[in-house]
Amino acid sequence: MTIPTPQQIATLPRWACVALAAHCARQMYDISFSSLFAPEYKNIVDEAIKLAENAAAHACPPDGKTAAQLIDATCEVADAVFDIRPDDSTVAFWEFRQKQEAVAYTSEAACFAVMATEYKEVAAHYAEKAVERFKLFLNTLEYLPKRLPGVRRLFETVEKYNMNDDSPVSFYVFYP
Repeated sequence: MTIPTPQQIATLPRWACVALAAHCARQMYDISFSSLFAPEYKNIVDEAIKLAENAAAHACPPDGKTAAQLIDATCEVADAVFDIRPDDSTVAFWEFRQKQEAVAYTSEAACFAVMATEYKEVAAHYAEKAVERFKLFLNTLEYLPKRLPGVRRLFETVEKYNMNDDSPVSFYVFYP
């Protein structure tokens, strides 16, 4: 399995969906942020991803106020990166634009990961949205392999342990 389909995502229990959304954002985060963007943008997105990872690991929704603040903040980051202009004239516009898009997709995926924590009825929907952003991210940075590492392990773990909507899912499930 390279990247799960919407039908496959729909079979996952609630916290597995949250873990998947956070995993998509984490995979993009580790690649997309560079010194071209303000450190506070990176910190906001990292905080949102950690919130979703922790919610999935403990099978517990985060504080609603904190989640709402991070949803707003990650959306603002996704918009704000397009207001930044390169300081260095040696950076080609198209290359800088790719970096902006990568950060915007990462921020949106982090936002969706947090949104997935709110209610079990929306978890699969927002996990699917995070996967969509991951695909757009891969298309933006064409040199990356078109796969999402660790997804097969998530599906195997869910099946092996007969996980349900109340089962916690640690982000470690994606790694050997």
